Order: sequence, then C-alpha cells, then structure tokens
Amino acid sequence: SSVTVAMDAPTVDDTMPDNERLIWAIQAATGAEKVTLCFFALKKLARVLRENDFNVRCVIETAGDTVNVLDVLPPDDDTPIIGLVVDLGTTSVAALLVDMENGAVLAKGSTGNGQIRYGADVINRIIESGREGGSERLQHAAVMESIRPVVLQMCKSIDINPNQIYRMSLAGNTTMNHLLLGVYAEPVRMEPYIPTFFHCDDIRTASLRIYLHPEAKLILAPNIGSYVGGDITAGAFASM
Repeated sequence: SSVTVAMDAPTVDDTMPDNERLIWAIQAATGAEKVTLCFFALKKLARVLRENDFNVRCVIETAGDTVNVLDVLPPDDDTPIIGLVVDLGTTSVAALLVDMENGAVLAKGSTGNGQIRYGADVINRIIESGREGGSERLQHAAVMESIRPVVLQMCKSIDINPNQIYRMSLAGNTTMNHLLLGVYAEPVRMEPYIPTFFHCDDIRTASLRIYLHPEAKLILAPNIGSYVGGDITAGAFASM
C-alpha cells in the first residue's frame, strides 16, 4: 500500500536527519510501532524530500506493528503499487501485473516453460536436476527463459520499469517450486516423498535474478490459476 505524509522542513533549530523525520511522520500516520527504510528508499530520500517540500508518497509493506518503506515518491505520483502474479506450470507459464491497492489487472502474459526440454514430467526433471549442473540448468530455464521475458514484455506493454514491481506471488506444484529455487528435489520423488518446504514467503526476487524492486519478496502461494476470475489479491499481497 502507500501513505502520503507531510513534514516540516529542517531549520537551524530543527536538525533531525531526514530518515528520522520520515519515520516519525509515518508512525504518526499509521500508528506503527517501528518503521524501517530499505536502502533503495534511503538513497532517494534527500532529493525526493527537497524536490517536494517534504511532502511525499511512501510505498510501504506492513508486518505486525512494523512498517517497511520500500520507496519514496512525489505526493502527486499516481503510479500503481504493482505486484507480479505467476503461475508456473510444468508446460506453460502465465503471469499478471496487478494493482495491489485495488486488484485491477494491468497486464497479462504467457509463454512455455523452458524446462520442458529436460523432461515432459516432473520425475524426469528431478532426475535431470540431480546431474552435474542440472539444478542450474533447470533454474535458468524457468527464470531466464520463461519468467523474465514475460515480465519484461508485460512491463513494456504498460510502460513501467520492473523496479516498480514491489512483490511477486508464484504458484506451482511442489517440484516446480523446488526447481525454481534450485533446491535439492530428489527426496520429493523418493518414498516417503518429503519436500524441503511447501510454502515460503521471505525470498528476495533478486536472489533468483528476477529483477523487480530490489526489496521485492517472492511468496510461494496457493494455486493462482483462477486469478482472472476472482479474488487472490488480498491473499497474495496482504501485507502491502
């Protein structure tokens, strides 16, 4: 979500640092017990504050009583707070860009899953991932050949920069999720069939070379293939 705050400009009698000034303003506006600024926002802060008379729109994410500031924008900047939704199937990839504040679909895209040349089924892909360099090949096929090109195409279609995407929610079966993250998947196909994880929500997309906002999190969520007809925005992006 976003919040717009106004602050008094510094004076010789009021020399509070910019970050503390912003933190106090956001605490007053949101009631948050703790406010943090990511480095991306901190780097922009001095210039954006002074270009806008210390009145700014902040992109925030909330976790309990803590607010994390992801970006600082001019107060009249009406750029949507964008989330990326991806359905990673064994044969195809479908994706949407959504406005996280109102749920509007801004762009759609789809492509084949480049992993298919390593096996049409998940068992053969797990076997391939266990070979030398196999895990890296499968991850590259999913990210660099499939997900990234779709994201770039959607961003171009609505004239936005990928760093304006603040969160990613992805659904895939257990094997697809393991292969996407480069996690050892052999136990998934061998009795008693134990995955490393089912759900995960604290991975930075940059760690997978899915370059969105530098602090964008990847949430591995429930099936989202039916999104266009419905209501997953709140579940996928609830803390924004």
